[in-house]
This record gives sequence, structure tokens and C-alpha cells, in this order.
Amino acid sequence: MFDFIRNHQRLMQFILLLLILPSFALWGVQSYSRFHEGAQGLATVAGQPITQQEFDAAQRRQLEQLHARLGSDVDPKLIDSPEARAQVLQGLIGERLLLAQAAQDHLTVSNERVAMELRNDPSIRSLYRPDGTLDVARYDQLLAAVGKTRDSVFAETRRDIVLQEESSAIPDSSFAPSAVATRLDFLLRQVRDVQELKFSPADFRASVKLALDAPQKYYQAHTSEFRVPEQVDVQYVVLDQNAILGSIQLKPEEIKAYYDQNIKRFAVPEERRASHILVAVAKDASNADREKAKAKAQEILARLRAHPSDFAKLARQYSDDPGSASKGGDLGWAPASNYVQPFADALFKLQPNQLSDVVQTDFGYHIIELTGVHGGSAKPLDAVRSDIELEMRKARAKTQFAESAETFSNMVYDQADSLTGAAGKFGLTIQSASGVTRTPIAAHAHDPLENPKVLAALFSDDVLKNKHNTEAIEVAPDTLVAARVTAYKPASERPFSEVSDAIKSKLVDEEASDLAAAAGAAKLKSLVAGADDTGFGPSKSVSRTNAAGLPPVAMKEIFRTNASKLPAYAGVSLPDGAFGIYRILKVTVPPSQDPRREQNLALQLAHASGELEFSGYLENLKKKFKVRVLKPAAKSDSDGAPR
Repeated sequence: MFDFIRNHQRLMQFILLLLILPSFALWGVQSYSRFHEGAQGLATVAGQPITQQEFDAAQRRQLEQLHARLGSDVDPKLIDSPEARAQVLQGLIGERLLLAQAAQDHLTVSNERVAMELRNDPSIRSLYRPDGTLDVARYDQLLAAVGKTRDSVFAETRRDIVLQEESSAIPDSSFAPSAVATRLDFLLRQVRDVQELKFSPADFRASVKLALDAPQKYYQAHTSEFRVPEQVDVQYVVLDQNAILGSIQLKPEEIKAYYDQNIKRFAVPEERRASHILVAVAKDASNADREKAKAKAQEILARLRAHPSDFAKLARQYSDDPGSASKGGDLGWAPASNYVQPFADALFKLQPNQLSDVVQTDFGYHIIELTGVHGGSAKPLDAVRSDIELEMRKARAKTQFAESAETFSNMVYDQADSLTGAAGKFGLTIQSASGVTRTPIAAHAHDPLENPKVLAALFSDDVLKNKHNTEAIEVAPDTLVAARVTAYKPASERPFSEVSDAIKSKLVDEEASDLAAAAGAAKLKSLVAGADDTGFGPSKSVSRTNAAGLPPVAMKEIFRTNASKLPAYAGVSLPDGAFGIYRILKVTVPPSQDPRREQNLALQLAHASGELEFSGYLENLKKKFKVRVLKPAAKSDSDGAPR
């Protein structure tokens, strides 16, 4: 829809172009490929190298982010194209440039700011106890699981804050003129009523007269179109954790021991039902007011000890808690975590129907009565046996996979002429496939034979000519594939007799499309000159945001056509080979129903402008700090070395 604006509003061309610029991916692009680090790295910024190992870590982080956002089925190859790898490298260069400029500007971040950022991190916030202290043991355990320490996380967070401050300064300060947003809003609301007249190639096929030798000449001039790539028939086996899982057997006493060691995991959290009477005190109350409130609470407690059955009556009369007073002080069932610490400590020390002493919290003074207890006991072993067994089997399968992988790799190498030995050893099924080519098929991305590393191995000299097994190739985490070629078909060309009918049909279609375009152009010229305008279809209303089923090329032509004098006519060749003529009958601009539209458009334009300014800023930094790209980031082979 913005093509019209670009063609007719020179002032807006620059800004609208920003809307279709891809966002500058500064960080967070990753995959699971591994790279062997070269001596010089991939690029240098201010003389410091960006290594292939750094690149690998960046790709891996992006894959993790995609999995978190879109699920585990995301194909890693989507972010491992040459374009995606180039974008990763440019992102790492951008980070280095911003950090170099920050260092030159002596930009620092205080320890307090870093600590605040960490505390606000949801993954860390959950580790804080109700009293506000950090569970350091759990924190260190989680960090150790991902190979980090508190110091390294602190440094990474400080670095991220610097990058955020540096990267947001320019985009956040950008703005778009209100006149541009107003004009854009006007054009987006514009509606044109149009009728369509199509000249279809099918109507002209009978008029096409091909030369007798035309199909043969086309065949000879386009032999590459009829080339059948080399193909192989293969056998292969897949070793993964699921294959190992089925062979793992557990003894009943092992399951019982695991249950006993982890019994807290299977406990139903204890919940208690309580009633309370609150004598409220403001946080900034004077000592005299606090003493007065405390004395009142102690007086109520004395009455309750003399007449325990009056709790509900006194709660309705004296409690300052509006949520429970009308219920006789009843708070319902809840675990300890639902209450502030002093209240929870007092409640969970009581016996059923017992009264507490006066308990002080930030809200004031409480008198608590425990009215019920349930939970707090572990589920019986039989209720969780299947879950424990599956968990233990998966853990053992993961542990045993490393050992099995080594044995599997050795067997497919040592017994190079067959996969039978490895299949028998691990209970694997030997699978077959035919017509496998060197080029992966995107639609079959989850097929192990579509893995680029597997295909490269299948078409290597040793595997192709000697019919040896491939090495064991990791196609996904904890998943190995070994394959062998059983038959080879070299590349060939389909004979003319096999494709002549398809060529003839193609040529007829092309000629018919040319005839339709010529007839349509002639009709358009006559309509502009005032000729008969019958034959058009029903009128439909279209806008830049509602094409009403018309193809984009038609919409572009409709809205770039001058409609100052109606009816106006637009003509264009369509993707299906037809030629479409569009009669513009009416132009209207409905009033805006949303007063925020212009504001939102201005924000979008400002954001796009800021992105472009920021990209320009980075280009200047590249010159300032002498960026050198030494080599493109490479895909990795099975041993992690770049190809």
C-alpha cells in the first residue's frame, strides 16, 4: 500500500521506506552449530577479533530464544542460511562497536543498578524467600548447571545495560512530523470503488500457432531445466535417547529408594484455615498510637480466652480487615506463602482451635485462631510410581547415551560395510530411502536424511564409491545417524520425447499470455480515448489496507493511477498471465473512527526513522573503530570445524 505514496509523495518517500526496512538485529541471533576457532577469527573491531566460538554462542542463544518463543519444533536451519549467519556477524560487530564507544565515553553502570536489574529478572526473583533474602544455594546451583558464576552473571548484566543504553539513545529520541502522519493516515483511509475486466490467456490459446520445431529448439536452449540430479538409495539407522530408553529396566527397590530420597517432592503442600482479628496501625503511626492499638488487641485477646466461642462475634465488631471481618474473621484455606512472615510463623505453630498471642505485622496487631489443617503429607508411592519410573529411565538414558554413542560410532566405522551390527547391538531398525539428492528439501526438514551434514557424507567419495558407512553424525542434540549408499544414479537429462508435451504446453501458455496482454493494452487505450466500456464486473471497494481479493500488482496500479477525473482506468499484467483492466468509479475518504490512528502512525514512523539513524550511527562507528570482516561465518561439519 505504500508504493503509491512513494510514487506520488517525494517528501514521504524517504520516511516510508523506513517502514519496510528490516529491524536491525543487534543481538540475540543463534544456532547449535559448532565452529573450530581460527587464528584470526571472523572479524576485528578496533583490532580485537570476533572468534568463531563467539559466533557459535550467539547462534545458540538465538535458537534457545526461538524455542522459548515458538516451541521446540523450530528448525535450526531457518537461522543457518548465509544471510542469517551474516546478520549474526553484523550483530556481534554492532555490540563491539557500542562497547568500544561506551569505553571511550567512560560510560559506567553502578553496582546498585546491576543488582536492581538482576533482582527484577523473573528467573532470579523466584529465588527470593518471603523475608526478602536470596536463596544463594539454589542460585549457585542454577548457575553451575549452565556453566556460570555470580561474578560472570554480574559482568554480563552490566554489559547488557551498557548495550541497552547505547542502542536506545538514538531511536528513542527520533520523531516524525505530524504533517507526514496526517497525510499517511489520509491515504490509508482512502477508498476507491473499482470494476475489473480480465483478459485471460485461456481465451487466446486456440489462436496460438507454434512453429513445428519450437519445442525442440526450447529443449536444446534450456537443457538445464530437464536435468535430473544425481541420486542415491540409502540405508540408515538413528540412535537417540528413545532408542536407549526402551532397554532400561528398573528394580522395584530402586524406585522405592528414589521415592524415599525425594519424598518432599511428592508432598501435598500443607494448607491451614484461619480466622483473625486485626487492629490496624499505619506504618508511620507514632509510638503512642502503636501502644494504644496493641493494648486494644490484648484486651480483645483476654475476652477471647475467657469466651473462645465469641471469636466470630468479636471479629465482626472489632476487626479492621474489611475482607474478613464480615465473615467472622475467616481467611479460608491457604499455604504459608500466602501470608506475611510473622503471621505465617505464628499460624503454623498453632494446634487446631488454638488462639495465638498478639502478632505484630506491617498491617498492625493480629489475633489468630487456627480452625483447620489439611495436606502436608506425601502422595503414596503407588500414586507416583509411573512418573518416578519414567523420570529415572530418562535420566539413565541421557547418561548412557554418551557411552552408547561412542560404541555406536566405533561399530559403524569398524564394520564399514554394513549397519547390521550396530542395529542389532542397540535394537535399531534399519530404514531405507530412495531418490535422495544432494540438496535438502525444506519441507522434510525433520528427516535425518535432509540434514546437510548427512547429505555431504552420503555423496563423499568413500561412501559413494566404496559403499562404506558414513561416520556417526549428530543431527540434533543426543541424536546420531549413520547411513550407507546401496545404489547410485548419476545426473542425467530427461529425453525430449518425455518432456515435449510439457514444453509445448508451456510455450502455448506464454504465447497466449502475450496475446492477452496485447488485447488488454489495446482495450485500455480505447477506454482512455472514450470507447465503449461494457464487460466490466461488479463494483468493489478497495483501500490500501483492504484489497478485496485483488492481487498486489493490481492494487499498486489502482492507487498509483491519477483519479482526479473519473472514470479513470488502470491496466496491469497479473501473476496468472492474464491482463487486468480496472475502472475507478469513485474515490472517498471516510472520517477517522479512531483518534489514536495518527498518533500510532507517528510513533511507527518515528521508530523506523530511529532505526535508520541508528544504522547510520553504527556505520560511522565502523569507520571510526576500523572494522574488518576477515571471512564469512561458515556452516559446521560433524566435527565442528568450518567447511
